[in-house]
Amino acid sequence: MEVEILAGTPPGGGQDRAARAFASALGVAAFVVNIPGRGGSNTWDELSRRGADPHVAAISSPTMITNRIHGIGAHDDVTPLAHLCTEGLAFVIPASSGIRNAGDLVGAVTGGAGIAIATALGNVNHVAAGLIARAGGGDPGALDVRAFDSAREAVAEVLGGGAACAIVSAASVVPELAAGSIRVVAVSTSERLAGPFRDVSTWSEVGVDCLVGTWRGIVGPPGLTADDVAMWDELTGKAVASPEWASAVADHHWQSTYLDAASTRAFLESERATLAEALEMIGHG
Repeated sequence: MEVEILAGTPPGGGQDRAARAFASALGVAAFVVNIPGRGGSNTWDELSRRGADPHVAAISSPTMITNRIHGIGAHDDVTPLAHLCTEGLAFVIPASSGIRNAGDLVGAVTGGAGIAIATALGNVNHVAAGLIARAGGGDPGALDVRAFDSAREAVAEVLGGGAACAIVSAASVVPELAAGSIRVVAVSTSERLAGPFRDVSTWSEVGVDCLVGTWRGIVGPPGLTADDVAMWDELTGKAVASPEWASAVADHHWQSTYLDAASTRAFLESERATLAEALEMIGHG
């Protein structure tokens, strides 16, 4: 059997990393196709065009829901297959920045500093910026936030001086962090991350309510049968129990948050309400 995994970011982006890790752990022939653009909606639109083909799936993320709220793309017809993992967000500045710590960043964001995010306005990265502004007494809906197709592009914008800060998945900045070209002033996880992030504080450590993350899951095209969904339940269950997946989770600083297809459908319903409320806060509801 051969399966195709679609990813809504370019190679090296957050959805791409999840797609490649998942494909490697599946235990069947699997290849990844990148279709970036519109915060992932190009990928999910392509998935819907495939008909009820059980051998193709796509990485899902919160933008699948927030794009629906914003009218960028409606993806209610896709078939939820699994919830895989959650990525904490890193708040990134150039190594040469005058921002010294998380408190300074709150002040800079509240004062109108430019923020680069991946991959679409109104996603959880944008929500995280709003939470920081709210902590500083600012208006979460009046931020200078610009979206890029991938975390790699958002980080490049910061390094090029086009924005003061990037809010991206933590794994996206490991190369620059190792090279010393950037600093991470905080992460949005409940506990500190390991490895190169071990000395980076969480927002809760500095008294800021910013516990958010970008989840990754798997969705199939519309019209899959119960037998098709059962096939994917078996595939994903074995994949997330494999040493390959455990290694990817550790290497990418993810949290493993696996849910089967039925539980994923319930999770997505709950997440729609949660994200709708968050978007109201930042003026994108």
